[in-house]
Amino acid sequence: MSLPDSVTDVVAYSSGNHAQAVARAASRRGMRAVIVMPEDAPALKIEGTRAYGAEIVTYDRYAESREKIGGTIAAERNAELIRPSDFSQLGTEIKRLEEGGADMIHVDVMDGHFVPNLTIGPPVIKALRKHCSLKFDVHLMISPVHKYIEAYADAGADIITVHPEATDNLEDSINKIKDLKKNVGVSLNPETSIDLIKNLLNKIDLVLIMSVNPGFGGQKFMPEVLEKIKELKKIREIEKLNFDIEIDGGINFDNCKIAIEAGANILVSGTTVFKSNDGDIKKNINLLKTK
Repeated sequence: MSLPDSVTDVVAYSSGNHAQAVARAASRRGMRAVIVMPEDAPALKIEGTRAYGAEIVTYDRYAESREKIGGTIAAERNAELIRPSDFSQLGTEIKRLEEGGADMIHVDVMDGHFVPNLTIGPPVIKALRKHCSLKFDVHLMISPVHKYIEAYADAGADIITVHPEATDNLEDSINKIKDLKKNVGVSLNPETSIDLIKNLLNKIDLVLIMSVNPGFGGQKFMPEVLEKIKELKKIREIEKLNFDIEIDGGINFDNCKIAIEAGANILVSGTTVFKSNDGDIKKNINLLKTK
């Protein structure tokens, strides 16, 4: 979920975690949030959302339309209307990615704790597997991560990527992923040093360098992380290792080339692929590959 810079108010309709995620994100950005929730929503959900400073508008789910109420409030306040993701379309979107030339599907899993957003779990990944023959690169932004690794392996992940900060023992988590016959990824946030993984690089199949602070899409690329990529590339060459270097966060047509030149061989892009050129996925993927 991305909150645009151009608005000061946001409106969302939901009875669950989506509402809290929007309220939390708005609070962090100093924005005003109005959340439309059914009057019979669990009290903890309502209070949890209100705790982030959001204004709550309730409605009768049997007599009123949350979409109409949310749209009316957004229009009155010139606010951005943030809708919940339509998970029924995920299979279709994955097919479009595959047909558009994507090499793998990068799946962000967030718990609302390790990062300030909530996304999908193993059942959704398992359901999506039947729609796609590409590798699933599953990025676990959850803590504690170790006890959930097997569930995502069983769900169909081909690559399981974890954060050093999210496990009590990174080497144990790496070994668990390997025991499950999956490829191992380790992700480094912008402020995380590669020193945490230097002695483990011979066990790692993929290093994911985050070029934004994880949690929400649409953020601006942080060019300072390219130095990490250059260092990793140098280590890989000197020690004759064989791990991939992946970069994720704000990747677009303007910076994809410098990321590749620094040493990245896998680019993760969401906003650019789905929203540029009127959503022409095939064209956007091709441009990222050929820039």
